[in-house]
Amino acid sequence: MDKPFSLINFPYKEIKTMNPVMKQMIEKSVATFVQAFLSVFVVTDMSSAKTALASAVAAGLSVVKSWASTKVGDPSSTNVGS
Repeated sequence: MDKPFSLINFPYKEIKTMNPVMKQMIEKSVATFVQAFLSVFVVTDMSSAKTALASAVAAGLSVVKSWASTKVGDPSSTNVGS
């Protein structure tokens, strides 16, 4: 039987061994989602579903941009300028 999710049994080892580019992509997409959600919700006071959709689109675009930057620039970084 699987253990319930908690920070105590979170698989930290898998995150430490994760591909650094994948870590950067996840970090950037989560940060973009949070920033977009908060800015749309605070500024326009839209309903939660519409705000979440707008934030998900922004996070998706962040992932696409990060992936594209590995193809154009340094393949070991998700930054376009590096």
